[in-house]
Amino acid sequence: MKIWLLSLCYALPFLSSAQQQFSLNGELKNQKAPIATVYLFYYSKGERKVDSSKVASGKYQFTGALADPTLATLRARYVSEKLKDTYHRPYESDCMHEAIFSHKNQSGSGVHTLDIAKRLIDYGFHPPTIYFPLVVEGAMLIEPTESVGHADLDAFIEAMKDIDREARENPQILHDAPVSTRIGRLDEASAARKPVLRWKKDPETLKTTA
Repeated sequence: MKIWLLSLCYALPFLSSAQQQFSLNGELKNQKAPIATVYLFYYSKGERKVDSSKVASGKYQFTGALADPTLATLRARYVSEKLKDTYHRPYESDCMHEAIFSHKNQSGSGVHTLDIAKRLIDYGFHPPTIYFPLVVEGAMLIEPTESVGHADLDAFIEAMKDIDREARENPQILHDAPVSTRIGRLDEASAARKPVLRWKKDPETLKTTA
């Protein structure tokens, strides 16, 4: 966070629209300008931290090029809305920058979150955070970035819907996923219990510990 703010200080002279409308002490210079809340902010040396209640109320705000955090929220809500009829959504309230689903609708076919995540690799997508938060069984935490395009979001949504269809029609392909990579699904339990922490020349040794 400190590094991010330090970089922001150097970037400010080049962000003309933002520079004209706010100062680093959190005071808006142009009250009529459209604004977007920045949720975490404090000075680089940590002498002064922003009160979270003031942040929530919108007192500390940025504009212009620094409004991108709101785009992440819009993208997450778009994904949440598009997939709500396909994947179980444990919370009905609008999400912020993370859309959360569970495997409840697919588990009846023996398909679980790990299978869905691995299958996404075959569709060309990096799997989202899975099994977190811990209070949601089979959680999938999808967090689109500020820069992801609309077409990419739609492609991801269609991939998730295709995976749901596969879960009902051919669940075995999800159990085998990923099938398009040079190395298939690894034994993650053995990797955690018997980690290979250094390179070994003997490939047979690696094979027995993988």
